[in-house]
Amino acid sequence: MEIRIPRYEKKSALLHPGSPEDSDQTSDALTLVTVSTASAGHAPETVTPDKLSGDVQNFPGNILNVENFHNVFREFPQGGNIFLIAHYVNEPYPEHSHDYFELNYIYRGTLINNIDGREIYMSAGDLVVMNRNARHSLIPRSDSCLLLNICIRKDFFRKVLRHSVRRRTFLGSLLTGRGMYKGNYIFYPLSQNRRFQVLLSSILQIYSANRFRETPELERLFLNLFEELSNTADFSLKGPDKETIRLIDVLRSEGLRPMAEIAGKLGVTEEYIIQYVKGTYGRSAFDLLREKRMKYAAELLSDKKMSLYLIAEKCGYTDISAFSDDFRSSYGTSPEEYREQMI
Repeated sequence: MEIRIPRYEKKSALLHPGSPEDSDQTSDALTLVTVSTASAGHAPETVTPDKLSGDVQNFPGNILNVENFHNVFREFPQGGNIFLIAHYVNEPYPEHSHDYFELNYIYRGTLINNIDGREIYMSAGDLVVMNRNARHSLIPRSDSCLLLNICIRKDFFRKVLRHSVRRRTFLGSLLTGRGMYKGNYIFYPLSQNRRFQVLLSSILQIYSANRFRETPELERLFLNLFEELSNTADFSLKGPDKETIRLIDVLRSEGLRPMAEIAGKLGVTEEYIIQYVKGTYGRSAFDLLREKRMKYAAELLSDKKMSLYLIAEKCGYTDISAFSDDFRSSYGTSPEEYREQMI
């Protein structure tokens, strides 16, 4: 199945709403990604950010550029509360605000999303949810940075919020303007959140199949998506800054070493790393170490002569039980079973 997102050129009707003869441009679309549908009797394959952005290198050069992107959203589709579009961030975009809620999701590449004066370093799989009071600007940090914008009117939340988001949460406060949280955005690191990836893939499929129009099924999927965001513990009210990126890069490159050694190399304490990463990135520093170690463990298991005790030791574990538990949590099977499947 092809997932398609509308292509808006400078001559598009949405950029020039006074041209009735060009009122329907949605049939002229570009392929965002091709997703394999499930065959009979098989569960659908989990869609990751990499798969979702699999065809971006085939984008035509006249895809909506950042200098005219803002004009697209001056008019929503008639009668609609939800609008999605993918576009490259290939140059800085000045500070602005909207009269709708905006979700920025990074498909590919990296950028700085400056929200209310804070520079948030975003990478593939990161999401930020902003309310209508947020002011932000975009600065690309890599070539071909692909951003998905999800724009939602406040009327959508008036109609469905009570069914999807617990009001006594930070997200509930952000969307309603009431409660404990007074900020204008929330950052979510979602590259490892499989449920979110599946929901987002389904949203794009339904949006494409219905010619980029809002439907009850699309609304239901967004309810599930906001419920997932409301329930996850992986979020930050700040967002990663330059220091966060420095710490994460070292954790991922030196992840086979004990945390104490990593902290010593950085000249900081373990507590500093743990608190700073969780506070700004939203995920545990130990989760990042575990990702590195489990990936390496999977590689080592291909050598059937190497004992599990030696593999655990090479991956930074002194307890074989802890190693096995982490491996099962990551791969859904024990190291022994994983090795047997490989052989």
